[in-house]
Amino acid sequence: MRSPRRSNFFNYSIPRSTNKGSAFGAIGLAAQPSQEMFENKLALGIHQQNSNHSNQPIWIEDESQRIGSINIPHNLWALIRTQPVYFLDIPFEERLKHIVSEYGSLDKEKLSVAVSRIQKRFGPNGDLLLQKAVLVKPIQDQIFTIVQDLADSKKYDFIFDKSSDLTMLFASKRYDISDQVLRTLTRAEQREQLTKKQLKLQQEKDAKEDFIKENPDMVERQRILDEKKTAREKLAAEKKAAIEEKKRIAAENKKKALEEKKAVNSSPKKSNLTDSIAAKKANDKLVAEATRKAAAEAKAKALEDRKKELEDRKKKILEDREAAKKAKEDKLKEKPIN
Repeated sequence: MRSPRRSNFFNYSIPRSTNKGSAFGAIGLAAQPSQEMFENKLALGIHQQNSNHSNQPIWIEDESQRIGSINIPHNLWALIRTQPVYFLDIPFEERLKHIVSEYGSLDKEKLSVAVSRIQKRFGPNGDLLLQKAVLVKPIQDQIFTIVQDLADSKKYDFIFDKSSDLTMLFASKRYDISDQVLRTLTRAEQREQLTKKQLKLQQEKDAKEDFIKENPDMVERQRILDEKKTAREKLAAEKKAAIEEKKRIAAENKKKALEEKKAVNSSPKKSNLTDSIAAKKANDKLVAEATRKAAAEAKAKALEDRKKELEDRKKKILEDREAAKKAKEDKLKEKPIN
């Protein structure tokens, strides 16, 4: 557990793991202790370090939890993960010198075996590249599908990859669909979490965005439209604020007028005047009521007189008819019979 990039790693009284934590860790060093022996000696060393240098920090290299065939205890490893990390900026030449001095004198055959072991993991056909290929393939397939869809929608006959070995002397920026592919890829990931309604709105927004991106002249026009929209919204906000201010002033004036009226009504002079006005109103009301009553009585009397007059006239007419009838009968009786 020694490191050329850190100083004061624990204290040399703490036992080392006898492994540098790399593919070359066991070369030139004694065999590693057992896990149990390593943890016991590590705990004892930390205890002694804290007892002798209680105010001194303990420096630990920021490496993997595993060191060769043994592991840093989990509790200590968890504590290490929560501590600040300091990076040492050492020139490449100095690091190269250290590596040469550290590994240059080791057995070449063992170094060759170690390099071969690394190639199985990190070489051209190593596990790392194979794993990367497995992880990247779904994304590559998705990108290929997006490129095909763009070619169909835009009627492209060819789409080239500028990062490939193909020699391309010149290509106009307006034919570069890299941004479109990335936007489509990002949208595909976001759409998986949208509802149908949200997806429809998002598709309309994406179509508008693509149209603007594909037509640079529209960008300036859109900017002008956005500025006009912002200006309209600002003007509307100012008008709304002005109306609210007028309402506030009107409310304050109304409140002030009510307070003044209340103050006037509470004065003795105003109170007497109010009582006089109230008495006059009550008297006028009584007079009006009496006038209405008298008018009603007069109207009722006139109706009664009219009714009586009609009855008398009717009675007289009947009497006249009866007298005429009787007179006619009497005249007939007096006439001689031949």
